[in-house]
Amino acid sequence: MKRSPDAASEGVCDSAYAGLRRPRPASSLTVPSPCRYDYCVAPEDPEVVPSFWQRGGPFLVARDTVGGGLEIVLHCDVRFASPDARLGQPEINIGFLPPVGATQAYVRLMSRPRALRFLYDGALVSASDALQLGIVDEVVHDPRQAAAEYATKLSFKSAAALAAIRRSVTNGADLPFEEGLAIERREAVRLASTSDYREGTRAFVEKRRPHFT
Repeated sequence: MKRSPDAASEGVCDSAYAGLRRPRPASSLTVPSPCRYDYCVAPEDPEVVPSFWQRGGPFLVARDTVGGGLEIVLHCDVRFASPDARLGQPEINIGFLPPVGATQAYVRLMSRPRALRFLYDGALVSASDALQLGIVDEVVHDPRQAAAEYATKLSFKSAAALAAIRRSVTNGADLPFEEGLAIERREAVRLASTSDYREGTRAFVEKRRPHFT
């Protein structure tokens, strides 16, 4: 794996970062969004949301957006926004609903009543309100720089371990606790046989920074 800031900040759009690896398109679709993507998505395609959740990731995004753009942002792992950002889902105002998995994402980010109120209102909220609601994770003056710096930090960690953590959290989130633990155990067994784990434990004993593959 490359270990440079440029490699770490390659991403799914001009201001989003698929930490560590550039995603490949499953198919060529239409982009109903002002954001320029490295691969295209369409709300009517049922594979759009699963493709985000099933990729190795991690996904970081720095984007001030509304509507369809915000729906894509919701499926990223860590979301950065600027202090003057206005974010929201105005689809209700044209007699529609946010179709790229947003109804399911919001109910998982917020409580059911808060998700319903937010989508019913169709209003734009400030970055600080979005932070309180869980729509974004960090409000900074330069979101793109913050995302790039965080992606660079992640680029020095084990890609296999990052992907295993993402799969465990994503796939186990809506399962009973014991089933989620089973996913975690499978990932742990898989990681225990990797060269990254051997390098990590060796580096810990030798008190040095590990050099992952």
